Amino acid sequence: MRACIGASVLFALIVGLGCGSGPSPREQDIWYTPSLRPGQVPPTTAGERELLARLGQLPSGQAVSLEGQVFVPGEPYQAASGRTCRPIGVGEPDAEHEGDRRLACEDRQHWVFVPDVFADPP
Repeated sequence: MRACIGASVLFALIVGLGCGSGPSPREQDIWYTPSLRPGQVPPTTAGERELLARLGQLPSGQAVSLEGQVFVPGEPYQAASGRTCRPIGVGEPDAEHEGDRRLACEDRQHWVFVPDVFADPP
């Protein structure tokens, strides 16, 4: 009986040490299959590049004109990825067209456009 208890304790100790050892890997050290990697969509205009550079300081819900384009940054929110993201209205909405929409997220101290999973397919 004593041998059985000793073996159980030894087994629990080995499993506990094996499972609890070492820190978790950093996000940048994890390799994702391409379909699971966080995506980025490059800016296509000078206005979009300027928007990304200034997005952390821009107020929500107020139109801003940059390089001849009008943008309306939305409220920041915490995404499931752990990043802070903001919807961006592009262009001036009117009665017939609500304007285009982009999604930007903070990625290691700067903002990038990301695929908008809520957008209507083209």
